Amino acid sequence: MVSNPVGDQVVRTSISFGVIDTFAVALRLLARSRSNAAFAADDALTVASLIPLYAMIVIGHFGVEAGGLGLSTAVNLELGHGPSRISTFLKLMMSGIVTYTLTITIVKLSILVLYRRIFITAGFKRSTLIVGAAVMLWFIVALFTDLFQCRPFQAAFDPELLFTDQCINLQAYYWGVTASNLCLDVVMLYMPLHMVWGLKLPTRQKIALSGVFLLGGIVCVAGAMRIATIGILQKEDLTYTMAQEYTWTQVEPALAILCSCLVTFRPLFVNLNLNFSRYSSRFSRSKSLSSSKATNSTDMSKERRLAAKGCPRQGGLHIVNIDLGTKDRKDPYTQISNSWSRGGEATPIQQLHSKSKHKYSPSSMTEGQAVVADHF
Repeated sequence: MVSNPVGDQVVRTSISFGVIDTFAVALRLLARSRSNAAFAADDALTVASLIPLYAMIVIGHFGVEAGGLGLSTAVNLELGHGPSRISTFLKLMMSGIVTYTLTITIVKLSILVLYRRIFITAGFKRSTLIVGAAVMLWFIVALFTDLFQCRPFQAAFDPELLFTDQCINLQAYYWGVTASNLCLDVVMLYMPLHMVWGLKLPTRQKIALSGVFLLGGIVCVAGAMRIATIGILQKEDLTYTMAQEYTWTQVEPALAILCSCLVTFRPLFVNLNLNFSRYSSRFSRSKSLSSSKATNSTDMSKERRLAAKGCPRQGGLHIVNIDLGTKDRKDPYTQISNSWSRGGEATPIQQLHSKSKHKYSPSSMTEGQAVVADHF
């Protein structure tokens, strides 16, 4: 039995990431259960992505055992297997690319569905549909190019014909698939960051949220490493030079599944650091109390100033009559009521100061007046 440390490394790496991803998906489902959230479409897609990932693990194992992945072509021929072993290797590698495209596509769709669940603006949802269409287009092109890379079809499994005019340039195909996939990763990485930094949140919170979504950058690094390993492929020694490229082919979708799950883990850690939370809540209460006192003091001063100016108060509102040079000297209460009338009925001025946060505009008030709302 010939030692194959390179092939063994491929198998160990694929199995390790398979176990990690299984554990990550289980934690994702547990987090959904802890938060009493329903099993959503993005969760279903993430679970479904494990199926082609497991298939990649099996293909990698058989690629090492039956196809000689990790051994040089010369050693494979010396073992007496001849071209049949190389043909088996090529069949397994084609199957590996099919499962790779399936896994990557399903994970990307699950992430886009997750984005749609988090960010509900119409414009962002349209952008997810556009990116989703691009992902599906990438999948169709990558899949059919892999399946029909040679004419006739059987030439793809013949080492004598694979690098002839009967087949496409295998190295260029790998570069095209991986580079276009990397571009999609970068676009999907930017999408939530654009939304997060547009929110009215403290900068610290924006940075924290950005850090969570930027975990997906690890997948981009894996994609870049895969592009780098494609450059070392040699048609004279494909079984050996393909080992490193196939390793990153398995690592990239595995990391994508892991990162898509990490975003959903927050409910698992809600009850941690209880002491910190208690001290934080105490600090917040004391800060809120002091802020409330300061606000009340300010509001009372404002109340006295407005009362001194003769501005009446009703229903939480001070009606300030501002002379803008007009000759209109009607009673301000009557004017405001008439300007907010509904169907000929005067609207009670108390309704203007409701918790529904009416937006006051100059067009809604009569000339020469303004409404100043004091919230207590």
